[in-house]
Amino acid sequence: MWLNEINYFSSALNSDFIEVGVPVEGSAREAFSIVLYNSAGTVINTISSAASTSGNGLQFVKFEGLELPDDGLGVALVRADGFVRQFLSFGTVGQISAVAGPANGLTSTFVTVQDTNPTRGLGLTGTAAGPDGWNWSANVATIAGGKRNPGQTHTPTSAPGVEVFGGSGNNTMVGSTVSDILSGEGGADTLFGLAGSDTLNGGEGNDLLVGGAGADVINGGNGSDTASYISSVSGVTINLVSGVHLGDAAGDTFSSIENFRLTASNDVFTMSDDGIIGSVNLVEGDDTFNGGAAADRVLGGLGNDTINGGGGADNLNGQVGNDTINGGGGVDTIRGELGNDTLNGDADNDTIYGGAGDDTLSGGTENDRLYGNEDRDILNGDAGADLLVGGTGNDDLFGGEGNDSLFGEAGSDLFVGGAGDDVMVTTTDGEVDTFVWNPNSFEGLDTINGFELGMDVLDFGSMENVYEISETARWTEIELTNGTVIRVLGVTEVDLFGAPS
Repeated sequence: MWLNEINYFSSALNSDFIEVGVPVEGSAREAFSIVLYNSAGTVINTISSAASTSGNGLQFVKFEGLELPDDGLGVALVRADGFVRQFLSFGTVGQISAVAGPANGLTSTFVTVQDTNPTRGLGLTGTAAGPDGWNWSANVATIAGGKRNPGQTHTPTSAPGVEVFGGSGNNTMVGSTVSDILSGEGGADTLFGLAGSDTLNGGEGNDLLVGGAGADVINGGNGSDTASYISSVSGVTINLVSGVHLGDAAGDTFSSIENFRLTASNDVFTMSDDGIIGSVNLVEGDDTFNGGAAADRVLGGLGNDTINGGGGADNLNGQVGNDTINGGGGVDTIRGELGNDTLNGDADNDTIYGGAGDDTLSGGTENDRLYGNEDRDILNGDAGADLLVGGTGNDDLFGGEGNDSLFGEAGSDLFVGGAGDDVMVTTTDGEVDTFVWNPNSFEGLDTINGFELGMDVLDFGSMENVYEISETARWTEIELTNGTVIRVLGVTEVDLFGAPS
């Protein structure tokens, strides 16, 4: 037991306090009481605490509502049998020699730092297993007391368990190999449970909670909190539907968790229909993610991942690797990024970006937007009025059903509008683009813009499939025998087919 924090310079009346740190030693701690006396032996206050079975760790007890002298004083921490654990003096009083009371004949240890901020106080700070390794600091920013001081990190030794409470600062807490209770309180805290069935409470702030092995209770509290398994040496399975998890996640329970960060191995994550506010980071390995009915945000990381969005407006990013991503229901945004990816929008109006690599993009049943970007991509609009943009490689663009817009951009591209009234645009010179129609199937009224004479190719089987050719000031119109009409902007019949013989 030790004096942990003293606020004696408060500007408000009766708002000073003295805080005592209480160790929790062994596998349990008996009930205790701390009594505050003045120099005349009068009891000012008594604080009692029930027994604890939480194991080794810390608890902080605060005597508040005091009015201590602004120039400081001496404080003795005395055991019930009269043994003086500590005798400190602080402020401008200097070192004190006691002439009465339990500390009679003892000389105080003078705390040389001075409290000069009326909203703060003197407090122990440092990184050690206990107070012997901590030092007194001025203007410690724990106004309320009863909590761990900012900059006060507890690194326990091997013990039957640890109970650690943080303060208002950004704390890093490391548990033991058995069952611990780590509470971050305020600030952006990092909590490592290690082995054992731990309880991790993030409290306020954006916290990182690493349970480790064992059946852990992981409670983020307020803020945007992350449950992480990045320290695990093998993959985990997390199923938020069944609550049955495997690997280091086995037996874990989660509350107020906005984000998950998985391992560098092969993981499986199944989202509940309620979803989470933040994201799931698959990190590394060949991972599988199965989304629920809510909107999911997934980062694939490294490895060849399979990501199924499920319902909801999902944001799915494969990142690095040859990924397979299925958006499912909802208006999804899908990014393949690096690697040869297979990206499927499925239902609703989706936006799909291929990224670097030879990607295959399929829109699905609604009005989708597909962007191939680099390398050789295959874009399938499927049903709906789709927008297909090939990018810089030699791409194959298939509009499918619906009135589609196909933009080849750079490279030698293949355009197949499919059913519906399609617009096909080629924007580069010196590349051979090919436009293909099925002569046996009616495909609507199609328009070609940017056709380059002597380079680009119209493929509708043969001239036998041409029913009629006509010309206006803006285009040449080709009607096929199946009823399909093709308008080629900016060229004449002679440009396309030569002068009649």
